[in-house]
Amino acid sequence: MEVTKLLKSDHQKVKDLFSKAMPKGEVDTDIVQEICSALTLHMEAEEKLVYPEAEQIKASEELAQESYEEHHQAKGLIRKLESGKLDEIEFKVTFEMLQLAIEHHVEEEESELFPVLREKFSAQELAELGEKVEEFKEQKHQKRKTKS
Repeated sequence: MEVTKLLKSDHQKVKDLFSKAMPKGEVDTDIVQEICSALTLHMEAEEKLVYPEAEQIKASEELAQESYEEHHQAKGLIRKLESGKLDEIEFKVTFEMLQLAIEHHVEEEESELFPVLREKFSAQELAELGEKVEEFKEQKHQKRKTKS
């Protein structure tokens, strides 16, 4: 699958999870954990495979750098959520901050970075990068399963 379509699919899955995480104002911690795991895997794949490619293109070099920074912020929020040290209110506020940060990041990626990638890379190159991302995520997923 073409890399931008694959990443957009990941974005939609996380967006759907965010919408299910607070059904009645209470945060569903199982869904939050699922979101954190999905985001962590997605960010690792982007940082290892996608952003280095984007940095090679003058038109998206700055966008890639900004994306690294946004990932850094999201990872900090994920660490706080996974720390087990937040009370209920802090947890909810941190989760809402993560959701807003991810929504902003996704909007920028899909409206600014992805169009540049589609313009500068051939359909075959995008498909090959998508395959690499899928393989990377599958390998990471398998390693995590064997650790549990």
